[in-house]
Amino acid sequence: MAEYKLTHLNIAWRFVNKDISIKTWFDNIVGSNFLEKELNMSINELQFREETPYHYHKKMSEIFRFHNKGKIVLDDIEFPFWEKSVLYLPPNVKHRIIPCYGEVEATLINVPKFDSSDEYIVK
Repeated sequence: MAEYKLTHLNIAWRFVNKDISIKTWFDNIVGSNFLEKELNMSINELQFREETPYHYHKKMSEIFRFHNKGKIVLDDIEFPFWEKSVLYLPPNVKHRIIPCYGEVEATLINVPKFDSSDEYIVK
């Protein structure tokens, strides 16, 4: 059963209409909250207007798909990203998003689903 569900996730990433959000596509095609209920994942459309706190997650992996350009700091090294960049962050990678050209828009997938108690700020 899990293999069938992951196949649908792969199809969604390849064939989603660029004019609608991935979250909207999932909600319309496979039903609202499918990812959270069936796959223990969450997907959100985010806007970052300010630099995020430098943080990491002990349990969650994150997959970002950026819709415009900016910078991200990963374990104290700064990297640029561009529109349509995709970034996978396993647990325990310190990171911070820096909007350099206005706000940064991104689709974020959390595996397992987002849990605010799994966010650890680096001081």
